[in-house]
Amino acid sequence: MRRRLKEAVRLKGAFAMQPGCDYVVVGRREVLGASFERLTDELESRISKSPRTGRSRTASAPGR
Repeated sequence: MRRRLKEAVRLKGAFAMQPGCDYVVVGRREVLGASFERLTDELESRISKSPRTGRSRTASAPGR
């Protein structure tokens, strides 16, 4: 599962990822049965829909 997700990110996800941001990809059991094409398409779709506020995590932390 880990290898499939890493390759999917390399092929389809990295284009939309913003420098300086952290991304967490959670592999659920359904990933094991999904075709690689579906996996990459879904990853691309979810990353491109993710909100981009332009703020880092530390900048939005309370008390800073």
